[in-house]
Amino acid sequence: TDEYVKCCEALCRQGIHGLVLNAPDNLIMQTQIAQIVEKGIPVTTYNSDLPQSPRLCFVGQNQIQCGRIAGGLMHLAINGQGNLLIITGNMEFHRRRVDGFCSRFTELGYTPDRFEIIECYERYDLTCDTVARYLHEHPHTTGIYMSTESVLGCMDGIHKSHIQRPVHVIANDLTPLNRKLLRAGSLDFVLQQEFSAQVYEAIMALYDFLMHDRKPRSQIKYVSTSVITPEMV
Repeated sequence: TDEYVKCCEALCRQGIHGLVLNAPDNLIMQTQIAQIVEKGIPVTTYNSDLPQSPRLCFVGQNQIQCGRIAGGLMHLAINGQGNLLIITGNMEFHRRRVDGFCSRFTELGYTPDRFEIIECYERYDLTCDTVARYLHEHPHTTGIYMSTESVLGCMDGIHKSHIQRPVHVIANDLTPLNRKLLRAGSLDFVLQQEFSAQVYEAIMALYDFLMHDRKPRSQIKYVSTSVITPEMV
């Protein structure tokens, strides 16, 4: 967060007229955006929203819906059996996605003791060790939801655990690695969001406001989410 604040302050000193921002949702960044807006500099956010800040608008994925879709898919994959591990990077970025997953899983009848949420901060080593340790301690685990990156760490953790039963894995974003893992059958599903549309729409919202004094019709604009299966790659 300190790096975000320093960058924002440096940009303001350079005399920017608007700011497009992808930052963690916390009180410090909410205050920072408020201070920027007070200077007459509009701010749009993309990918990660700060709904309590005075940002002009947010463009990104409906993360709660994304998490709910993943929860429904995981239920079908594990057929109601075993425990589940949820790996997230940083809850300041991915809380809504995890909340959506957990709410759908609870609706489907899973009790809180059936799944665990662990932050791994998108680090390969932490993800690998966490997955290996969890599978060793919970040998009846049947699924892992990767709400963040470091999918390779997850895969290596599964291999490191020497677990005998299949472990179903659902991840986000069709990266080159995830495409390869889908083809290999290591991933069950990937939830894909339109990254380019997020940035484009956030910039255009700022352009319309600065050049034509037009505010966005809505403070939130969602891009589409697609479910990618192995057959599609």
